[in-house]
Amino acid sequence: MTTTGTTRSGRAASAIPVRVRYRNWVLPCLIGLAAIGCAPVQDTGTTKPAPEQVPRMVKDTGQIIIKFRSATVDPSDPEVLAALSASASTPLAFVRPMSGGAFVLRAGGITDPQQLAEVIRRLGTRSDVEYVEPDRLLRPMPSPKSP
Repeated sequence: MTTTGTTRSGRAASAIPVRVRYRNWVLPCLIGLAAIGCAPVQDTGTTKPAPEQVPRMVKDTGQIIIKFRSATVDPSDPEVLAALSASASTPLAFVRPMSGGAFVLRAGGITDPQQLAEVIRRLGTRSDVEYVEPDRLLRPMPSPKSP
């Protein structure tokens, strides 16, 4: 397709085919963009470390997360809670349910991690318990290189 004649503004139109006119500037632009995309990136030192490299501060809460094999066991029931407290050899208090069928319980008066680990071990030996673990607060800790 070639254009001849005048344009709307009254200027003389080019006799060069339209495809050739676009080819003259599109190809150099594409080559330039490709060269920019292939250029090496300089490390400015502002990149953040991967999440697994960020050290975390762990705080024990004196609480445990427990999940039972049967969905019908409800530790908010005083009888079930009394049986759990007897197994743990320490008073337990119901805190809240969690998603996925687990529950949060507070081990009364225990703040020592070794004592809490012993309570977890005792509860873990019950046949109706699927898993039990400490409920901990995890917070990101700034890395030594952060500004």
